[in-house]
Amino acid sequence: MVFQRFFSGSPDRVVCSPDSDRYRRGALLLGVGRRIYRRPNALKLAPIRSIAYFASVVEELLDQPPPQTYIAYLRYKLGFTPV
Repeated sequence: MVFQRFFSGSPDRVVCSPDSDRYRRGALLLGVGRRIYRRPNALKLAPIRSIAYFASVVEELLDQPPPQTYIAYLRYKLGFTPV
């Protein structure tokens, strides 16, 4: 599975890429951001108990990488960068 190799560090097409760290951080930021900024009237989600929660986000980023400016925006929106 791409997801397990992606986060475990075993040889893979993504891990060997110079942008692999960007994908890891991007997947975590995007997954967390989607949970935090859900519609207020949406059903409550269970807590994230495993890194496997982010598998679909990793696949999405591999298929369609977001612009670097969007990752920077997520970092700002989630409070990881100063104003």
